[in-house]
Amino acid sequence: MLHLLKAAGYLPIYGKGTDETLKQYGDALFVRGRGESHQIDAIADYCIQPPFSNPPRLLVEAKFYDKRQVGLIVIRNAVGILNDVCQFFIAPPRRGTRKLRYHYQYAVVSATEFSKPSQKYAYAHDVFLIPLGASSYFAGLLRAIRRVADELAEAFSNKDEDLMGTLRQRGDGC
Repeated sequence: MLHLLKAAGYLPIYGKGTDETLKQYGDALFVRGRGESHQIDAIADYCIQPPFSNPPRLLVEAKFYDKRQVGLIVIRNAVGILNDVCQFFIAPPRRGTRKLRYHYQYAVVSATEFSKPSQKYAYAHDVFLIPLGASSYFAGLLRAIRRVADELAEAFSNKDEDLMGTLRQRGDGC
C-alpha cells in the first residue's frame, strides 16, 4: 500500500522519527488523537502543501477479507478515528515555531467490496473507499498478496517475531 501511495505523489511514513503527532510501540505506528492514540496501517503525507492550509496527511486502513464485504463497523471506526485525530494538535513551544497540525483524510482500501450501508456512511463523512478487488487491474496483485500472506503466516506461525513490524522495517523512504 505504501508503495502505491508513493507512486501517487505521497511521502509514506515508515516510523515515528521526530514527529510528535505519531507514536510507535514496537514496530506498530500510531497517530495521536485528542482522546487516544490509534494504530494505522499506512500513513502518508502529500508531497505538495496547498497554501493557507495545514499539511494534508492520509491515514489508510487496509482490509483483506476472504470473501465478505467491508461493513459499516469498519467505516464507523474510521470516522471516529478521523474525528479524534483532527482534534489533536501540538501548540508551538514559542513564537514563530510551526504548530504540528495536519489536515487528515482517511481511506479504507479493500480486496473485497464494501456493503451499501458502509458506502453511504463513508460518503456522508468524507471517508474514501478504494475497492481494489473490483478492479481487474489489481487482480494479479491481489492473488500474489494472498499467496505471499499465506506463506508468511505459515512461516511466522511458530515464531515470537512480529510480522507487521518486520514488514514495516523493510520500507524505504523518499
